[in-house]
Amino acid sequence: MKHVDYSKYPVAEARKPRAHFTEKLIRACKRLVESSERVMSFTPLLPSLPDHAYIRISRLWVVGSYARGATTCGDLDLVAECKTLDGMQPFPAVIKKNFFGPVPSVSLYCGTPQDNTSGVAFADAVLVWEQGLDWQAAIKAIPKVANAGRFWRETDEIPVRLQQTTLDWAILKGLLELERDGKLTWKFVPLTRVESVFDPSEDEKEAAEMLCEQSEAKRQLAPAVLGLARQLRREKGVDEAPCQRCFDDRHLCFGGVEVHVERANFDHRTLDSIRKTCIVFAPKLSTRGPNGFWVIERGPEHPLTKQFAEASAWIQEVGGGRSVETLFCYDAFEASGPTLFATQEAGLTEVAGWIQDDPEAGYRLRELRGSQVLEAIAGHDLVECWDSSGAFPLTQRGKEYVRACEDEALTLAQFSDYAHGKTTEAA
Repeated sequence: MKHVDYSKYPVAEARKPRAHFTEKLIRACKRLVESSERVMSFTPLLPSLPDHAYIRISRLWVVGSYARGATTCGDLDLVAECKTLDGMQPFPAVIKKNFFGPVPSVSLYCGTPQDNTSGVAFADAVLVWEQGLDWQAAIKAIPKVANAGRFWRETDEIPVRLQQTTLDWAILKGLLELERDGKLTWKFVPLTRVESVFDPSEDEKEAAEMLCEQSEAKRQLAPAVLGLARQLRREKGVDEAPCQRCFDDRHLCFGGVEVHVERANFDHRTLDSIRKTCIVFAPKLSTRGPNGFWVIERGPEHPLTKQFAEASAWIQEVGGGRSVETLFCYDAFEASGPTLFATQEAGLTEVAGWIQDDPEAGYRLRELRGSQVLEAIAGHDLVECWDSSGAFPLTQRGKEYVRACEDEALTLAQFSDYAHGKTTEAA
């Protein structure tokens, strides 16, 4: 895999001198002087919707740190009052490109400072353009304030920029509420804290090929994505499960780790399933930053976390601390997964036989507690519950295998009982 130099991409959001954004603001006003009405074509969300629009901008405000007089800014935030004269109003990004061109580090929101597509009310808005207004004087009248810092916004609790996520405000607000309630927790892993993989293993090659074939942005991130997947599995002490290309080709799964690259088209409800332990979003590389990974996991108040808080089990490991994954076969049916033991004694009896057959492999037992139980089984087809009357299938493949070999399928509640040392009888 081609080497990528990540050192030029900042971990934190980079800021530039005020003059840099003054030039962009002047250019935007000049474009409105030239024409405040434009016809534009675009691809609608549905084929039945109009694919064009005739838009008029009547007023333009500058908001954010620039409007407050900051001497350095991360970007230039603009709010435009738009009226659709014909067709259907497109997304703000389409309006921005048609009126102002492909200007980097400029965000355009449609509406007014009090009610706009950002979902945030801007109390610091400064009107810089409308018919009859001296826009040059309006820009010059904004005072520079040496200690004007970045205004805190609710979305600052999310470790990547709003523009990097492509998520709308309603979704972000829902995530923030879940995080504050303790049902979700997250962290930001800087790009510099990840050991990139430029020589992928056989199991990782499919993931690398998928990322490289989809877009240049994903190709550039592929080594870091593989490195983070290895790191997370190592931290959780789980087997290096092979990559799975998901049915919609929008994301990858490394065992219980679900990875989305470039576009944050994930659903947090994925973590309501025992099959996943975390969601990772990797925005495309940016010279503005931040560059890294947003890792979302279940919080202490998540129903599954609470259900398994007092759970415990024992799992077999082989040299290097990897859990032992068994390939179960019955006629034409196959499924893979670990074997768990409710007690140490039961596990030691089984491991003794493995050690006798292969004393050099380094077989041993490891105790799992609380969320470690969930992390150990995520991403597998089924879990063999050694000293119970059945197995716990996690996927359709696992269910088909259990059904084919006429074994008993445990429900989630029954598996929870098993992990809490209670007698388990399959339904």
